[in-house]
Amino acid sequence: MISRLKSTANIVAPSTKKLTVWNVYGTPLTNLFLWGSITYIGLQVVWWKLEFAELVEETDNKDTVNFSSSRS
Repeated sequence: MISRLKSTANIVAPSTKKLTVWNVYGTPLTNLFLWGSITYIGLQVVWWKLEFAELVEETDNKDTVNFSSSRS
């Protein structure tokens, strides 16, 4: 009977892990920061590529217009 009480006492006893602000909120905030940073950098790279493509297109069009107007 005493061994049975000891085994149930271990189950009922609260965990000895100390709850801190970091243990409760640290992991979700880290996860949010990580995914937010990845998303921001990814969108920034896409924006730069689109802007560069637009700049190349504008300079190509500008060269074509100048070349055709100078031939006339």
